[in-house]
Amino acid sequence: MSGISIKPDREYLREICSKIEAGKYGIPVFQRDYVWKPEQILDLFDSIAKGYPIGTIMLWQPKEYDPKTKDILTDEVKDEPIPEYYVLDGRQRLTTFFGCVSSREDKQNCFKLSYNLATKSFEYSKKDRKEVLLVSDIYDTFTMLKRLQEIMDSFDEQKSKEYVETARRMNAILQSYETGEIMLNNCTLEEAGVVFSRINSKGTKITKASMLQAISYKGAGGILLSDEIEGILDRLSQYSFDKLSSDDILNCFYRWSSKDFYNAKMNDLEGVDFTTNLSEITDTIIRAVEFLYNDCLVLSSGILPYIKQLVALTWFFKEKKNPAEDEIKELKKWFYYTSYCQTFQNSSLSNVRSVFRRFDDYIKGRKSTAIDYEPIELKDLGDDKFTINSAKANFMMLSIIHHAKKRVPVIMMNYMGYIRMGGKDAANYFPELLADDKTILSNCFYFDGNYTDQELDRFVLNKDMLLSFISGQKEKFVEARNKAIVECEKELLTEQGIVIKEEKQEVS
Repeated sequence: MSGISIKPDREYLREICSKIEAGKYGIPVFQRDYVWKPEQILDLFDSIAKGYPIGTIMLWQPKEYDPKTKDILTDEVKDEPIPEYYVLDGRQRLTTFFGCVSSREDKQNCFKLSYNLATKSFEYSKKDRKEVLLVSDIYDTFTMLKRLQEIMDSFDEQKSKEYVETARRMNAILQSYETGEIMLNNCTLEEAGVVFSRINSKGTKITKASMLQAISYKGAGGILLSDEIEGILDRLSQYSFDKLSSDDILNCFYRWSSKDFYNAKMNDLEGVDFTTNLSEITDTIIRAVEFLYNDCLVLSSGILPYIKQLVALTWFFKEKKNPAEDEIKELKKWFYYTSYCQTFQNSSLSNVRSVFRRFDDYIKGRKSTAIDYEPIELKDLGDDKFTINSAKANFMMLSIIHHAKKRVPVIMMNYMGYIRMGGKDAANYFPELLADDKTILSNCFYFDGNYTDQELDRFVLNKDMLLSFISGQKEKFVEARNKAIVECEKELLTEQGIVIKEEKQEVS
């Protein structure tokens, strides 16, 4: 980032809009479409009228390439001359202001905002009233003068004078409103994204999918990568994997294309055209998710220990279209081993590279196993601080789900999140798999529900544990259920052929 130039400045909103209309500033194709609702539009103009700040506009001058632009109001992709700067942040605000002050006939109804001279407020007016002017009419000085003449002909002298003064004051506000402007010169989109994420007060990031879309978009009629990724996520909803991020899916794209996603830079991918293989990539990702869902009982992306596991599996199912039974068995063993051992906890580049290269060696037949397995030493759940949604917690949930399938058919299960009963120890958490789980657990813990040992067993519970909890012996409950969950984890690991270290016997 040594050559990047960051220039903070202030500029009239009208000047920025004029530059957009003249093609000097452009809306890049990777920007999301206009999505603001009428209440947001009203809030923006209310802030402008009161002189409140509306945030800084960030502009970017590309260093390596120039993405297509789209029309600020219609979002249609344009083939017009390359602009000097692209709007990196502030697109929704600029489109709102531009749309409402513009007299363009093709603008949406949401931009047909009015200003009521009597109430001195912005509104969406359905009636034709002389004292209610379109914002675009007030903004354009010549049109405003024409409308003011109509007002003077329609109201008495005092009222006319009041309305005329109010209209002129609002015209001056709209014409003179300034906003912050940051210009990023001589930088790549990836560098601009870093600056953007650090400056933006909400920590919003430009996704890798948006960056790559800027590189790969081929013009009118071309494929928008972000739309395709949304389509993939929609298809994954049947497996409850639709909460993955677009960058999670893009990392699967990288790996499918034999790229090291953990070390890939945008300019390395400029020559990569994913669009010609979208169907095959999509099918491969879905196959990987199906394996996780059906074979490993990862019933939601919310309990997937590591996204990197999905990325690796995408590569596996690309290379192994019809894996043998022993390969699926090895894949399950690898998944549970890396989950329990928290193999990806160390996210350093060297560690990730090492794990993936070892996995590749297995896929290419250079190794007989997907990782070098070591005997596992089981850990008590109370050994370290328990954090829900961590890899450790997710493995615990998976082990409980595997245990529950002895009592309930998997086809009836649907992971809906976790239920916490009591404190924040691991023993107090339960996966919510059936619609009545919350009711059953509430009855067990707080209303002395009468359930059989078999009914309690699917929750890794028994009557002694509940008696301890109800009688106030919370530590005894935690100790007993922790021990029972560890047994579930041990059972799951040994089923996969993973060796468990023998506990050392105390010498008497």
